Formats: sequence, structure tokens, C-alpha cells
Amino acid sequence: MKRLQSHRQKTIRKNLFFVILAFILLVCFIFSYGIKILLATSAFIANTFNKNKAENSLTAKDDFYGTIDLDGIPDATNSASIILSGRIINYDKIQVFLNDEKVEEKIATENFHINVDNLIEGNNTIYLIAQSTKNSSTKKSDNHTIIYKKNDPNLEIISPKNDEKTNKDEITVVGKTDKEVIIKINNMPVVVNTLGEFQNSVKLQSGENKIIITAQDIAANIKTKEIKVIYEKD
Repeated sequence: MKRLQSHRQKTIRKNLFFVILAFILLVCFIFSYGIKILLATSAFIANTFNKNKAENSLTAKDDFYGTIDLDGIPDATNSASIILSGRIINYDKIQVFLNDEKVEEKIATENFHINVDNLIEGNNTIYLIAQSTKNSSTKKSDNHTIIYKKNDPNLEIISPKNDEKTNKDEITVVGKTDKEVIIKINNMPVVVNTLGEFQNSVKLQSGENKIIITAQDIAANIKTKEIKVIYEKD
């Protein structure tokens, strides 16, 4: 009987020892890893919340719809000013940039017309920036290059000379101009080579013949020369 009681007491003490040991190990685990797990879980939840908030904000901005359209802009002009026209949607302010400098800012309606002055000779870059004062959204138009040329193109008639006489019913007009210039002789287009040289035959009538040569550049500057050729049959 005593042996049985002694065995039970030993078993109880042994079980109690294991319970206490397990409790101590659990406490150590919680202090060693539990706090780290708790902090990591908190950080994960916070990051997820901030990410969702940022994505919602980005989506709201990306969902903004607005357009800016410019009507056709010429490649070249012979005036130092140009009128820009077009349409905007969901923007209420327009800034105009000429050669990367802001030259105009105005409140805009859906259809706008803006006069831009002080183009420089040669190449000019123009673009617009539309703004919305409601949500600070902006949109930039494409860059447009405009050539400003104020001087007439060169036009030199090498032959024939004015008041020249000939006994042939056809004469060849030879001349020279600038590159990228359209030449017409008596209102008929003439081929101009890469050096600006041209020549073309003209039929003559008996007596005095007027030959009109016009040169027009890409900016619509026009220069005209007129020569007289006298056709006298033998």
C-alpha cells in the first residue's frame, strides 16, 4: 500500500514538473518570438492599409478624363503671330509655351482661340498645357514646330534676258532659287533640283511674249519676275 502511494506521489511530482517546464518554455517562446510575430503582423496590416489607400488615390487620379485638341497648325508662316484654336474637355485653364517659355495663360472655355505673338525667325516650338483647378490634373499637347520666314525667296533668271530677241518659236528659261521653293512659269509648275536650279521650255508666239516666273516658299512668301521675249521669224 505504501509502495502504491509512493508511486502515485512520484507520478504527480513528475507530471507537475513537466507542466511547469512546459509553462516556462511557453513563456520563453512568447517573449522570444511572440512579440516579433505580433510586430510583424501589425506592420503587415498597416502596410496593406496604406497600400490600399495609395491605390485608391492613384485610381481616382487616373480615372480623371480630360482632352486637349489643337486644330491644324501650319508648318510655316510669314507672320510673327499665329492664332491657335482647338477644344478642351474637363480643363478650365490653358498655358501657352513658345520655345519653352510661357507666353500666355488664360481661363478657357471648351472652344478656345489664342493669339501668339513674337515668333522668332526660323524654327519655333509651340505647345499647350491644360489644367484643372478642381483636382490639379494637367495635360500637355504635342509639340508643334512652326517655321517663321518673313523674307521673299531668292529668284534669279539666268536666261533669257529681258527684251531678248529670237528666231525660234521656243525658248528655255533657266534660273535659280532657294531650296524647298515652288517655281511656276506662266502658272505652270516647274521641277526644282536640290540645289535650287530649274529650267523649262516655253513656246513663243510671233511678236512680244511675256514670261512670268513666280517663286513661293513654304511660308507662302512669293516673289515674281517678268521678262519679255520677242520672237521674229526669219
